[in-house]
Amino acid sequence: MDLRSQLVIVAKTPALANNLLTWLVADGYRPTVATTYATATVHLQTGPRLVISQLRLGEYNGLHVALRARAKGIPTVVIGEPDVVLERDARELGVTYVRLDELRRERILELAQELTPSPGLAMAARKQPRLMKRRIGDRSSAVAPTMSTQPEAAPHQRPRLAGA
Repeated sequence: MDLRSQLVIVAKTPALANNLLTWLVADGYRPTVATTYATATVHLQTGPRLVISQLRLGEYNGLHVALRARAKGIPTVVIGEPDVVLERDARELGVTYVRLDELRRERILELAQELTPSPGLAMAARKQPRLMKRRIGDRSSAVAPTMSTQPEAAPHQRPRLAGA
């Protein structure tokens, strides 16, 4: 699965959700949108790489989502009105707080790139071939697995090694 697709947007306001979705999709991300705290906690179970949440979510707020995400090691960006107390709380929780008056496409894309691992690096690391041990006589060697289009020979048709 492409790591760029593992983002969750939590926004009660349709305009904010639409802006974030439009910006992120245009840059190659495929985020999931949640509109409430309850649905956000369900999406956190999927292990997203990043959560971007609106501060005001009704009974709960984006910092509540951030607490849940932090418990799972997921970085969070919270977007809200300028508020020195909430901004301080966000910093203390290790959350990136973006004020609405600073909200720009470039800022969100920069944060998404900064807070999520590079898909190319993660995919390259995942595609490294696993080494298998093959025993030949008294020597052991490590070889990368290979794919063969030839069917495997039946035991009675396999060539025998001298001294085996």
